[in-house]
Amino acid sequence: MGRNAPRRRGLAAAVSAFAVAVAAATIAVLPQNDASADPAAPAGSTTEITLTDPADTQPRADRPLVAGTSGFLHRQTGITGLLWTDYADGTSTVVRTTDGVYAPAGVCASLGSSTCPTAWYGSDADLVALPSSGSVALWDPATRTTSSFTSDEGYRGLAGRTVVTEESLHDLVDGTWRSRAITPDRMRITSGAITAADRHGVLFKVDSYLYYLDLATATATQVFSGMDARPYTVLSDDRIGWYDPAGGNLHVKPRTDPEAAEQVIDLPTPGAQLDGTPVLSGDWLLLPLHTGTGTSALRADSLLDGSSRTLAAKAGAYIVRASGGTALVTGGTGASDWWVRRFAQAGDGTPGLQQLAQIPAAENAKTGLALSRGSLRVAEADPSGTMDTTSLRTLAVVGGQLTASAPETGDKVLTRCPYTGVACSVLWGNLGNNPGTPSSAPPTPV
Repeated sequence: MGRNAPRRRGLAAAVSAFAVAVAAATIAVLPQNDASADPAAPAGSTTEITLTDPADTQPRADRPLVAGTSGFLHRQTGITGLLWTDYADGTSTVVRTTDGVYAPAGVCASLGSSTCPTAWYGSDADLVALPSSGSVALWDPATRTTSSFTSDEGYRGLAGRTVVTEESLHDLVDGTWRSRAITPDRMRITSGAITAADRHGVLFKVDSYLYYLDLATATATQVFSGMDARPYTVLSDDRIGWYDPAGGNLHVKPRTDPEAAEQVIDLPTPGAQLDGTPVLSGDWLLLPLHTGTGTSALRADSLLDGSSRTLAAKAGAYIVRASGGTALVTGGTGASDWWVRRFAQAGDGTPGLQQLAQIPAAENAKTGLALSRGSLRVAEADPSGTMDTTSLRTLAVVGGQLTASAPETGDKVLTRCPYTGVACSVLWGNLGNNPGTPSSAPPTPV
């Protein structure tokens, strides 16, 4: 049996998604010669199998931005705008305003931008800030609706559910915005000054000084001095501080007493440059270390005994802390095994990573498929050539379980399609080279 998967011009995105679902997501074993399905298949037998077909060995980039209570906000290569993914069922929603899909702009336009301000889209809550010229839309994941916030002061970030502007804090109380001036009254939070934030407080930099802003009291307190231009600051449930990668020293103070003397914790030096900002979660400092391989290595340093352990040999550069001693980071073994993962500590304090949501591998557009003689052939667009490439897998059912072999490289085929206005690769079974356009009536499109 041979079939083609056409793509009509102008509808390529919709049809391509269908072709991927058929060719790379679900393969059903059907009885032959009009026979009925085998009633003796064991209970719970597998009649479907998921096949991945990465176009690159590197994982698709995914950057966590906000870790909320019910889900998390992130950006992903190949997806326009921002995604909110629920922890419970893993479903993702594209964030939209009344004008359509929200697209990051300015210094935040690039997914990998190192100058996108901290807490620009939110922090530590189920609320997303969507800044635009002169205003901020606040998107609620529970209702998928937005409310607007405007101020004469410049927007600086969203800490929990509190909007932070240059001189004030703003909270929505019973449907009305309540504004509180930051004290002392001379204090100003300049653009890009916020270095860490959560639902309880904000760390921000003024010249070479680091301040802690308590959201409950709207009071800013100087906590550290002698800061570099872009210091690595950390914020946990009970500590505030900064990290010096050159010497491996972590400088911390208790949140409850930001004017106390600092404690310096001597940790092992990273041994490599940092790809992203460290995160302090519970009694562990998480470090994304540069490896030169396109991914980072995630290391955890213990504040209790100074020990270190590698949590992931392959991880993303961006880590987002969440309340409760947890954090989010991407990682896995490769393109087809890449996840947003949650850092957590076991009952005995041992650190580990839990899989939350899988990040699909980037794939080339599928242009045709053929299933015959126990083999599945899939054609896909080749960005580097004029002919489409094919891969071939052998399917088998053993004890009611469907299996597929690793893909083998097949013959290249012409993008020749017998339908007007359609781009596809016609496959006729699995006999080898594409014989070209047939003289008889074309097969029914998938």
